[in-house]
Amino acid sequence: MLRRQQSQVQLKSYDRQMTTSQNALANAMLLFKALAAREANLDEPIPNSRITDVAVRIGLLGDEFDSALDFAADEGWFEDAEVSDSASWVSLTPTGVAAAKS
Repeated sequence: MLRRQQSQVQLKSYDRQMTTSQNALANAMLLFKALAAREANLDEPIPNSRITDVAVRIGLLGDEFDSALDFAADEGWFEDAEVSDSASWVSLTPTGVAAAKS
């Protein structure tokens, strides 16, 4: 009986992780497509504040936004960019540009 309960708990945890992962992928795709729709040139650095603004406009907030960014970072869709002002900027990688245009 105890093993069965442990197995059920493990399956629920796995299901939650899979759902979270699938949502992160979907949300990352949604965010990058929205960026592509709003940015004239995806080859230029983008300020982090603009990414946050786009996320808010499409309703991607809190944990959904965080998991989307984590997914995109893990997949190598963007990298830090060096720009001469004090704001934080990122550049989309070719993989990120492809995700945005897919």
